[in-house]
Amino acid sequence: MSSHVVIPGQIIATMTTEEESFLRGHGTYIEQMEGDEANANSAASNIQMNNQDRDDDNDGGDGGDHSLNINLAPNNQHLISSTTGTITRTNKLIQVIQPNGSFAPQTGDPIVGRITSITSTKWGVSLNLIHGKSGGAASLPLTGINLPDGMQRMRTSADALSMREVLKEGDLISAEVRMVQGQSGVG
Repeated sequence: MSSHVVIPGQIIATMTTEEESFLRGHGTYIEQMEGDEANANSAASNIQMNNQDRDDDNDGGDGGDHSLNINLAPNNQHLISSTTGTITRTNKLIQVIQPNGSFAPQTGDPIVGRITSITSTKWGVSLNLIHGKSGGAASLPLTGINLPDGMQRMRTSADALSMREVLKEGDLISAEVRMVQGQSGVG
């Protein structure tokens, strides 16, 4: 069975007849189709008028119960996703299940991290990839940045001494993953 990924606001299903009915599950909401709300409201007011006419016709009152079994609610509706996830359908129940896995960066992925430490040739970066834990350590080498003067040259010991002037602890950075080092780190 293939899984369909949806984003918030995406229409999952449309119901126009009773045979096409569905039940709203987690991660979804129902919305009337455009232009159909006015038709539903005018039909409801016509039903109320018809009931009043029947009551007026039965002045003597036979004590009978006059009820109409008209169901306008399930017709002309969209089922819309309220979250990102995959669609799961069980009989008529449709729900959107959110992904709950942690992000594992691959080479070439853009990432955002915070500088946590500075050594002689690299910065330590925290990526906060694992929720509730302080996981996701990475390193940014001195050779991996553009120097403030913008020149492409060999890094010198003077550059290593001035690393704190370029990036200091607590700074946020955006970078591209160049290498993944096993399960413990990103370079």
